[in-house]
Amino acid sequence: MAQLKTSLRGLTIPQKIQRGRDVEAGLRGNVNLTNGTALADNIKAAADDLAAKETIHSDKQREAIQAGTDKDTSETNFDRVYAATGNDAERQIGDDESKLLSTNYKLQAEPGPSQEVGKVQNLTVTTGDEEGELDGHWDSVPGAQSYAGQICIGDTPDPAKWQYTKPLGRKSKATFDSLVSGTRYWIRIQAVGALGPGPWSDPVSRIAP
Repeated sequence: MAQLKTSLRGLTIPQKIQRGRDVEAGLRGNVNLTNGTALADNIKAAADDLAAKETIHSDKQREAIQAGTDKDTSETNFDRVYAATGNDAERQIGDDESKLLSTNYKLQAEPGPSQEVGKVQNLTVTTGDEEGELDGHWDSVPGAQSYAGQICIGDTPDPAKWQYTKPLGRKSKATFDSLVSGTRYWIRIQAVGALGPGPWSDPVSRIAP
């Protein structure tokens, strides 16, 4: 018996909106329906609302990404100026502890024993700027020298299908690209310290745009 497929599982929001537009055209004026125009109006209203909210969400995401980039640039510049200023003051003062402390800089602590790094916390995954991109952000882990990532495909994460991503570097964020649009991905992150890798974060899933 023929039936209509009403599930939108696995579709991205743009794909859902387009599917709604297609159905609206098929319903409006359909001679096989007694209320085709009313059904078409319902689909159109829902599609228009979703399209408007998606536009607002995309604009805010772009603004947030730009704000994050600007913050990172300013932070990098501050770190550079802070270090350069301290180095200049140290060259003038020498190694006199009391005089060094008069600058209100902290003194470097004697290196202690290395410790294992902890579990990555608060991993979030959002859609990226381009098709097939996902962005990950997480809390920095004390003692982490770099981060590693793994990704797998499916409705649920399969322990046998995790694969390493490209190296993620030292920052607590990364972009995962070259993904298949409309496919659900699971992502997890681990910190790597002087004594090796720490535990994996809780996995987070997202459908690639």
